[in-house]
Parts: sequence; structure tokens; C-alpha cells
Amino acid sequence: MLRKAAIIATLALTLVFAAACLISCSAITIPTPSKKDFTQADSYADFIDAKARIGSEEGEIYAQVAKDLFRASDTPQFTTVDDALDALLAGDIDAVMASGGFARQLLRSDRGADFKYIAVPGDIFINESGPIFATQELRDEYNQWYEDISKNGTWDKVVSRWLHGNPPTGDSIPNIELSGENGTLKVADTGNYPPLSYLGENGEIIGFDIEMASLFAQHMGMDLKVTQMDYEDIIPLVTSGDVDMSACTYSLVAQRDEDLIFGKPSVFSQAVLIIPSNQITGNIGRK
Repeated sequence: MLRKAAIIATLALTLVFAAACLISCSAITIPTPSKKDFTQADSYADFIDAKARIGSEEGEIYAQVAKDLFRASDTPQFTTVDDALDALLAGDIDAVMASGGFARQLLRSDRGADFKYIAVPGDIFINESGPIFATQELRDEYNQWYEDISKNGTWDKVVSRWLHGNPPTGDSIPNIELSGENGTLKVADTGNYPPLSYLGENGEIIGFDIEMASLFAQHMGMDLKVTQMDYEDIIPLVTSGDVDMSACTYSLVAQRDEDLIFGKPSVFSQAVLIIPSNQITGNIGRK
């Protein structure tokens, strides 16, 4: 009992420290993952000080979370989460940490039964992330637009469509008309992180990120051009001005060397530890 109390106290203090680094944002409801999807028991605590090797996607906050909250012995980063999952099944790492949205899509996929999913409680850690911009002027325009759609219910509808339940397919994906009268909004995204962005039936990038970017382009009276590339390669493309903004989002608490222009956070993700379905958490890292 005392050990559990100490765990909670340590994690709570770490969360307070991380929260101090957050960029302030307007008060909006955080979408909470369904408890039926992920394990909510204390089993996440089995990873604390267990000398675990916890992998994640390059550029994500989760390597930092693995170091700070779980004090992992190794936090390798992979080009994609799928690469990390392959390393997990090969026994090269003990767990993969990803967002609740990604874990939920994996759970419902053909590979879902290969893994177990252990949620980090939302009162311990919530990842807040937002897009980055080439200019402060565009960021300010986005922030005002985002505040408006947060108040009028548009953001809630986009969240419900892509992040709650099964994502839309085919004709159920909204067709957002773009005028292009004010030019083209150039954005970049990975296209490999469902349900935020992934390749649709026709090979085009779809998902939460793309609908948000399309709605913003519509607001600006612009067309939309999406460039697909690796997550960390997007940052220099934006800071150089080659694209106007990232459609994908970056954690506001990540320790980055770049002086980035962040928009208000639009994605709020619970962290989930993914382990092989036959793995016993009590044996994590104790080889």
C-alpha cells in the first residue's frame, strides 16, 4: 500500500513539473478513452523502475515520458509505430508507448489480438499537442479560428468522427469544398498514424489531421496541398517556410531544441503501453 502511495506521489510531482511547461490554452473538454478498451488497473505501475525498454515513434513525447515517469533503462525511437511493434514482437524491447487513439485503432485491427493494452491514467499524464507554423501571423489566425470552432461545436464533431468509435470511410468522410481564391495552404503530415492521419482506400491521406487542415483552409479561402513525410522531417520543412504548417501535431511538453511556433493544442491523448498478449507485466525488464 505504501509503495502504491509513493508511486502516485512521485508521478503526481512529475506531472506538476510537466504541466508548468505547457502552453496555455482555452478550456475545452478532453476526450476520454473508453474504459472498456484498455486495462485501467494498477498494472502500469509494474513498469516503474523495472529497467524496461520502452519504444516509441521518433519525435513523439513518449520517449520522454518513459524516461521521466517510468525511468526506463532504454527508450529507443522508431521511424513508425509499426516498426516499434515489430521490435516488440521480436523481443528487442519490452513495451511500446503510443497514444490512446493509435492503440484503439490497433486494438480493432487484424493485429489487435497480438497485444495487450495498459492505459496510463489520465490524472497521471495527458499529452497535449498542437500544429506548428512557419509564421506567427498564420498561427494567430489559426488560434482564433480554433477558438471559434471549439465554441460552436465543430471541433467536437471532428473529434467524435475520428477519435471516438470507428473512423469514417468512403462517402461518410466529409467532402470539404475549398475555393482556392486566396492561394494554397501547404501542410505536411506523416500519413502513418491512424486515426490522426493514414492512407485511405485511394492512397490519399485522411484522418483527423486532414479534416482539421481542410476546415482551416476553407476558413482561409484557400486550397490545400498535403505533403507526406516522416514525423521529424516535417519540423525543418515548416521552420524553413517550405510549407505553411504541420497538419500533424507535436507535443507541447516535449523538450525540443527548435524555437517552434505552436498553435493551440487540438489533440489530447492518454498514453497507452502496448505489450505482447502473452507477456506477464510482473516480469517486465527483469531478465
